[in-house]
Amino acid sequence: ENDGGISATFASGSSVLSDAQKAAIKKALASSGSDVSFIVTGTAGKLPGVSDRWVQRLAKKRAQAIKAYLVSLGVSKTSITTQVKMTEIGETPKSIGSYPTPAPTPTPTVTAVAAASAPAAPAPTTCATGGTCVVGDRGPGGGIVFYVSAANFTSFGSTCGTACKYLEVAPATWQSAGVSVANDPLKVWSSNQVDLTTQVLSATSPTESGRTGEQENWKMGKGLSNTSLMKETSAAQAAVLAYAGNATAGQWFIPSMNELNELCKYARGQTTGVLTVQCANTGTLKSGITNDLGGFVASIYWSSSENVADKASYQRFDNTTIDVRDKVNGGYVRPVRAF
Repeated sequence: ENDGGISATFASGSSVLSDAQKAAIKKALASSGSDVSFIVTGTAGKLPGVSDRWVQRLAKKRAQAIKAYLVSLGVSKTSITTQVKMTEIGETPKSIGSYPTPAPTPTPTVTAVAAASAPAAPAPTTCATGGTCVVGDRGPGGGIVFYVSAANFTSFGSTCGTACKYLEVAPATWQSAGVSVANDPLKVWSSNQVDLTTQVLSATSPTESGRTGEQENWKMGKGLSNTSLMKETSAAQAAVLAYAGNATAGQWFIPSMNELNELCKYARGQTTGVLTVQCANTGTLKSGITNDLGGFVASIYWSSSENVADKASYQRFDNTTIDVRDKVNGGYVRPVRAF
């Protein structure tokens, strides 16, 4: 006994007290007037002690707010010793290395202020709420992340601007939520085969993908600007730009050719992220639907990359071929979004 408290010594091999040790402290606390002091010894490299959380649970039966204070810490080559004092909140040790005399109990006003000033625990951050994303995560727009860039890229017109990091693809049921079948629409790229858009069609040097025929409008981050430039007679453009998901309508777009190639790799279960690797005719196409995932069609998907006045680039998701075709022909579309 010391200063009116009850002292006890316990041996512990870890930083968590055993049930037997907790029971002994509980018994000592129940029989004491206001506080309990105790010593816990443990092996070197492991700090013995007691958590505030456990002390708070222990205190409920006494209708007291109790806190554990580290009074002293001793370390040798073979052992560690901590002296711990449990007191009502507001009582602080007078000196390090000795059992303190409890300070006067604070008034209930003091207690209310202290409780009100305690910071709230932050909510967990997920990919959908602004945290780090990996392929397969649910994105903030309600889609599925299929591309993670090694460095920030620019998506012209997207809210992420020059600090984009990810691409997400709309769910399989993006046109009719709650249905159990995929509903990617078959749309013409444009009914206008005479007028070129203002997309930049020049070849890039060096190329981003390394594939023959790459144009400036193939590049990563070009999808939204390409889509916005497609002629008003484009049924594909109208369907995609009208989709909002959990984001804003107008932020989803038809992927550029290099973006579409990454989507093809994801759709076939291949690793994404390296633009110089072309989607291969391997793996199994995610054609079925689990919840709202998958649902890709083993056929032609349009990119938003124009080729000439009457043609645009596409990629087949059945054999992964990249080519161009007349804009008035049908092709499937699935919206993507940069963030």
